[in-house]
Amino acid sequence: MSNAHHGQRLSFWLLLVLALASAPVRAQEGQEHAAAAKRRNDCRLAGQVIGTGQPHPKIEWAEALVEVCPEEGPPVFARRWSTVAGDTGAVATLLHQSARLRDARIYTQLRRTVLDRTRPPVVRVGAMLALARYVDPYDRAWFNEVAPPEGTVRHVRVPLGRALHSDAITGASPLPPMMRDEVLELLDRIAAAHQTEPRTVWYAAAALAKGMRP
Repeated sequence: MSNAHHGQRLSFWLLLVLALASAPVRAQEGQEHAAAAKRRNDCRLAGQVIGTGQPHPKIEWAEALVEVCPEEGPPVFARRWSTVAGDTGAVATLLHQSARLRDARIYTQLRRTVLDRTRPPVVRVGAMLALARYVDPYDRAWFNEVAPPEGTVRHVRVPLGRALHSDAITGASPLPPMMRDEVLELLDRIAAAHQTEPRTVWYAAAALAKGMRP
């Protein structure tokens, strides 16, 4: 057998081995692309269902899915922060649903909600808790940790709630690079206004700001 012929046979077998080895990888990539395309289509449908309320049987499905939709989820939760009632249970549910979606549209509405003195104090505190999770995805400070003590406030407690794992999802609209500084400035401004802000609001702002600093 000539050296040329022998080299051709080796090349053939080498190409065959490489083809067989790469086949599972290509199959997996194809499955991942298909799953991603299905998720995008499902998210678009979920956004439509929530926006129109139709078809009604799919509303529960859409509510569960939209929490992980980078494009369709943020507008839904931004709207809800502007309208959620002053009920601790409703605010807590919205906090759980929206804080994991890290998106500029939600962030902008959270800041507006915190600053809006016409909104119930519990809603404003909930928005602050959500902002704290934006600054630190492992933060899990809760309402009871940022509630003021009875009587005179002699010192501000640092909230200690933490998560072992982050379930954060990056939204389609990037967060501002100076977000941490912006949130701290906002909280400091509210904490300093304890003569005009409700007690529960300025204390929560002070506690969260204190927890964000080293």
